[in-house]
Amino acid sequence: MTLYTVWHQIVHVIKENTTREGPWLQENVTGFMYRKELAVGRSYMFAVTAWNKWGESILESDKIFVVSTNFTDGITQSTDKTAIKTGKNC
Repeated sequence: MTLYTVWHQIVHVIKENTTREGPWLQENVTGFMYRKELAVGRSYMFAVTAWNKWGESILESDKIFVVSTNFTDGITQSTDKTAIKTGKNC
């Protein structure tokens, strides 16, 4: 591997329907760590491709994942204070 390309996009996800807010953005990474500041109350799609001497790998749609920073809906704490659950379907 010579480098990785991290692809990201802001999206809206409502009941498994995804609406893209903007174009795919990309950042090339030569190390093993990547850091991206995320805004509160947003959802993001991420994907990674790798580069070697033959070129870039294929961006596979089943390898794209969604990260959400909307943690305010449904945050609950159990009564025994041993677990905290997040999300609407806890």
